[in-house]
Amino acid sequence: MENNQALRAIEQRVFFIEDHKYFKTMLLTPDAIRFCSKKTTDPHEFTEAFENAHGKTLTMTSTAHVPYSDIKRFTHLSNSGSANISYNGIKLSWPGVIKTPDGATDIHNIFTYLEKVQGFRRSEQQLGVFKAILPNLGYTALACGLTWLMYGMASGTMESSSSSGYRTRAKAEIFQAIADMLGPAGSLIIGFAAIGLAAWFLFKKLQNPPIQTKLEY
Repeated sequence: MENNQALRAIEQRVFFIEDHKYFKTMLLTPDAIRFCSKKTTDPHEFTEAFENAHGKTLTMTSTAHVPYSDIKRFTHLSNSGSANISYNGIKLSWPGVIKTPDGATDIHNIFTYLEKVQGFRRSEQQLGVFKAILPNLGYTALACGLTWLMYGMASGTMESSSSSGYRTRAKAEIFQAIADMLGPAGSLIIGFAAIGLAAWFLFKKLQNPPIQTKLEY
């Protein structure tokens, strides 16, 4: 994509959105990003479904029309398949994260379009070590906590929750069943493996903190 016409070809491509509660697809238009809960690869079918549902209450299709002027910034971390969107004001019904199946390749093409066609300013910087590893510290702590919990349940030194809440009891029963199946030794083996994996990702981030790409108006 070297010229404006080639860059605008991306406006004819429907992007699939993964792991989102409401939206399954996304289409870049000249004035806004459109999101829709309908799954389709055809831009005309996407547009028809979007226009039939947008602004209406009695419909099974969820939509969002996000003007570029309402977007404060996009951010993306290298080697990540997702991008975060920050808006001017509170936009609770709009997506805060987009994640695509083709990962970093899709994000690169989308960011190039936003920069070259829509006029967003691009900046890049390597994250500081602490900011880079902060999520990984959380994952490592979570792995340690779950290992301690599962071992305690498996060895009988920790009782499952007696809370009257249905969801709490259900979760406790699931954890207890898994702990009983693994046993104390199995719980430790699986737990230490999870801790080791989390620690390895943390170490990789320490060695090479990711580059953060930011697009702003």
